[in-house]
Amino acid sequence: MLPFPGTNSVPALGVGLVAFGLVQRDGLLVIIGLIIGIAWISLLLIGGVSLIKYLLSLIGIGSGGAEEAEATVLLLQSLTG
Repeated sequence: MLPFPGTNSVPALGVGLVAFGLVQRDGLLVIIGLIIGIAWISLLLIGGVSLIKYLLSLIGIGSGGAEEAEATVLLLQSLTG
């Protein structure tokens, strides 16, 4: 995972729920823990790829170049106020 403090709390919650669910023989807790883990991995994969594409487009290496990066910045500025 990421080497920043506090970034492993979501996967740890998922693992803890799965472990507690297995000990208590509670299938619902196991399923909830697995959903949390899968959602976290999906978020990292989708968000990580999107972030890399965005950063590459900002420096002009991406497929859209500087025009796409400028449009994205303008969109973000309009959304934030």
